[in-house]
Formats: sequence, C-alpha cells, structure tokens
Amino acid sequence: MAKAQMVRQYTYAYAALSAHDGVLDSLILPCVNAATMSLFLAEVARRHPEDFIVMVLDGAGWHHAGDLKVPENMKLVFLPPYSPELNPTEHLWEADIPGRGPKRPCEGSIEGFVRVFRE
Repeated sequence: MAKAQMVRQYTYAYAALSAHDGVLDSLILPCVNAATMSLFLAEVARRHPEDFIVMVLDGAGWHHAGDLKVPENMKLVFLPPYSPELNPTEHLWEADIPGRGPKRPCEGSIEGFVRVFRE
C-alpha cells in the first residue's frame, strides 16, 4: 500500500465591509501577519482618503500586533472575544453571492479561490 501525503495551499482574503454604505474593500494576500495587515489597512485608507474609518476587528493576533501600522484616518475597535456574529465581514463567507450559487466551491485550488473571490 502506498502512503499518501496531503498537501495544502493557503491564501488569505482580507476584507472590510462598510456597515454604512455596503462598500467592500478586499485584498488577497499570501499570509497573515502585522506586515500584511498593515498593507491592507494602508490600502483601505488610500481608497477612502476623505473618510475617517472606524474598523471593527476580532481578536486575531495580527490585528493586535505591536508593529501594526494604523493609518492616521483610521481607528481600530476590537470586538469582545468569541463574538464573530458581531463582525459584519464574517457574514460575507455565509452569503449566497448572486451568480455564484450558494457557497460555491473554490474548484479545489488556490487559483480557483482567487477566481471566485474576484468575480
């Protein structure tokens, strides 16, 4: 009998959803850490230069990292532990997105996920 080794690939979707007007900002990045979170925050701030952004975050380690760079037009507000239902972005992953069908599978690959997420 041959042994099988499972190989997994990872990519990460960063997303911020405006509860005020429904605007979604997102980036697909290769990892989660303070540097990539700082990049995402800077991109959201760049896309909304005239706005002061209050971003609601959960307790993920990279959201609290000491070297996280928060843009001047942004304030981070943290949810209580174990309360993902309070974070509007968490509900994106539950949604049946028009044209994609209910929770469309990502076609078994990183490329499939990226394709589905960008559509």
